[in-house]
Amino acid sequence: MNTLWSLSGTQRLRLWLPVVMALGLLAVTGCTTIDPASAQAFSTGVTAARAQTRTAFDTMSALSREAAIDYAITQNHLSEEALVSVPSRAAVDAWSDALAPFEQYAQHLAIVVSSTAAKDVEDSMAKLVQQFNATSDNLEKKAGIDGTGQISPGLATALTEVASYLSRLHAQNDAVRTAAVADPQIRRAFIAFADAIGESPRSAGLRGTAWAAWAQFIGKVKLQYLETGDRDRRRALAQEFISLLGKRDAQDETLASLRQTFLSLADAHSALAKGNAADLRGAVSLIAEELKHARELQARFKNP
Repeated sequence: MNTLWSLSGTQRLRLWLPVVMALGLLAVTGCTTIDPASAQAFSTGVTAARAQTRTAFDTMSALSREAAIDYAITQNHLSEEALVSVPSRAAVDAWSDALAPFEQYAQHLAIVVSSTAAKDVEDSMAKLVQQFNATSDNLEKKAGIDGTGQISPGLATALTEVASYLSRLHAQNDAVRTAAVADPQIRRAFIAFADAIGESPRSAGLRGTAWAAWAQFIGKVKLQYLETGDRDRRRALAQEFISLLGKRDAQDETLASLRQTFLSLADAHSALAKGNAADLRGAVSLIAEELKHARELQARFKNP
């Protein structure tokens, strides 16, 4: 599966390392260019993005699970492979876990800009180290129990290395930087998440993987249609075909919306770094709209 979890260890570390470097830089700066309201707005955006991730992946799993069951009953033998939804339950949890450090990073920004106590900043940084290590442990466990290959065990190792690097940066405490300096790296990290989802259903990423799964389900219906000459049977298959197309498109729409949210997060951080409150509010507003859209899609298929 060509998603965030199937990237090489070096690529995954390249994704996380700039984020952690930014955390270390922000821990040793007064962040005078960022006001508390803006830091809180960015934190709100990250929290909304994580909520959308969970909503989107839950919707995707429900849609593909039903189609997988319909596909499985047409097979001569029942197998786990025929019943695997895209994404798997473990992959859903893994994506949510991967975003947790970003959420705590945003909360850390709020602490740095609102507190004058060095101990508050130090305590926040210590919790960040714990968050990265805990995330690494959880991902390692999920990779061990997931039989679909959608989660690479190497991700846990990469996160452990990031946590170690973060600890060393915090101990050095000898740099004075601003969010503006860190922004290019943070922006690239969010864009990397968007790229892991994929620009289109025919590109590399989760959108392409999901689209291929739907092609299998839809292909089976097409074959059944050709194999029968019964008019009523063909009508039923045509209706099923239309239903599958709608669910496929809804799942892809859900992923496209989530991809846009990650791109908006990149824009939100850039606006935060530049002290542009208006652009920051605009980006966070777009994220809120994408979350609303994701929930509407989920409700549509829960209550057709």
